[in-house]
Amino acid sequence: MNLSYKKIGMAIFLIGIMSFPAFAADEESIARQAEQAGKYREALTHYVNALKSASEGSPKDQELREKIIWLSLKIQPPLDVPEEARRHMLRGEAAVATARDKGGFLRAADEFGKALLRAPWLAEGYYNLGVVRDKAGLYEEAIRALNMYLVAKPNAEDAKEARGLIYKIEYRQEEAKRFAEEEKKKVFATKQQENEKAKKTIRELAGMWGEKDRNWIEYYELVVTGDDSFTLKYKYFTKTSNFPGNPYPHKDEYNLKANGDNLSGYRTLWVDFQSAGFNCSVPEKKFPISGMLADHGNSIVIITNHPMPFTNPCGWTTPAAEGRKYFSRSQ
Repeated sequence: MNLSYKKIGMAIFLIGIMSFPAFAADEESIARQAEQAGKYREALTHYVNALKSASEGSPKDQELREKIIWLSLKIQPPLDVPEEARRHMLRGEAAVATARDKGGFLRAADEFGKALLRAPWLAEGYYNLGVVRDKAGLYEEAIRALNMYLVAKPNAEDAKEARGLIYKIEYRQEEAKRFAEEEKKKVFATKQQENEKAKKTIRELAGMWGEKDRNWIEYYELVVTGDDSFTLKYKYFTKTSNFPGNPYPHKDEYNLKANGDNLSGYRTLWVDFQSAGFNCSVPEKKFPISGMLADHGNSIVIITNHPMPFTNPCGWTTPAAEGRKYFSRSQ
């Protein structure tokens, strides 16, 4: 039973969504018919209903507002201001009086906008909306509102002042765009400098690096492979004690990508134990690693993490643990 209710509710919801644009179109069609019949008040009511579904600032929104204003000027006696529109106008004025920042002026603009949805012919609403949007830095929207004020009140005594305010807002709009472009260029230039610095850091890493074990030092050649990437390739070793054995023949490469001083990538490794008398070898294996550049680019720390014990084909187990290798520049 509950499932049936849900299905019925969803069906009603979908029907409402699909019929919404048609509803607006019907309102406009009815309005045109009433207008042609000379029923201006009835036409205006339907145009106002159609306006509620238009996107604010869109061509349709502008068209409907101008139509509503044109009709309102023909209606005698003049239209009363609906109480709900008056309420939002006064709330807007209160918001202006308490506004201390952009957010305050945006709240005032929201109130004036609500008033103008209920009384789209209200000239004072457009003027107030233009002023608070200017204060909030919404210059294009402010100009649009003030132009609509001049449409709604073509013989306004302050028409010259309103046009003068539009000219000032146009300049502020141009300055805001210029400032935004300059900031964009600065950000781009800073990013370019950072990229060049990062590239230089990577290029300067090229050369031989050593990683010291208890019994020998293994040497790796660092080869730059990109603006932010490099590879550490095993080359040879030097004994540092009387340990009798030598490192087993193997391939060991670290392919790394730098993001600032942080490193990420993978290690490729294989080991030939047969040369030391063991009847097994570890085939080539890749596993993820991380790391960092340290000591102003003079040290490289490689971090490996085995979340679970790993047993190689020779039966030797590497315990679950984090391992670190420290590479230093070879002088």
